[in-house]
Amino acid sequence: MPELCDLTAVELRRLIGIKQVSPVELLASCRARIEQVNPTINAFVATCWERAEREAQAAERAVMDGEPLGPLHGLPFAFKDTHAVAGWRTTYGSPLFADHVPDTDEMLVERVRRAHVLLDKAVRLAAAAGLTEPELRYLLTHPDDFDGL
Repeated sequence: MPELCDLTAVELRRLIGIKQVSPVELLASCRARIEQVNPTINAFVATCWERAEREAQAAERAVMDGEPLGPLHGLPFAFKDTHAVAGWRTTYGSPLFADHVPDTDEMLVERVRRAHVLLDKAVRLAAAAGLTEPELRYLLTHPDDFDGL
């Protein structure tokens, strides 16, 4: 059987809805994959596993309690680093914001969080902010450039 993180979002959401996949187990599978490949591809600028685990547990409780589930319920999701997430470093891909930590979620993040989608933060290059600094440490390496990923 493939790893949970290798299944499609549609299949995972279906399995979560019929209680065959736990959001907690799905998060653990995604975390293991991220920890395996991120040192090479540098796709995630920040993670907060404790918070994600709490969100996964809340999503699982909602499933087990028979609450109505949204279309993305329990699925992990990574916002680009151009979105403000409360308590997480948000650099906008620029050294100018290297230590910026917003106090509140922006509206899009807040709505996704309310839908019991598990959050993480992915790299966004400085080009999104109109900057082009070659020494940026947030450069993303495309996974197709590496054998065995």
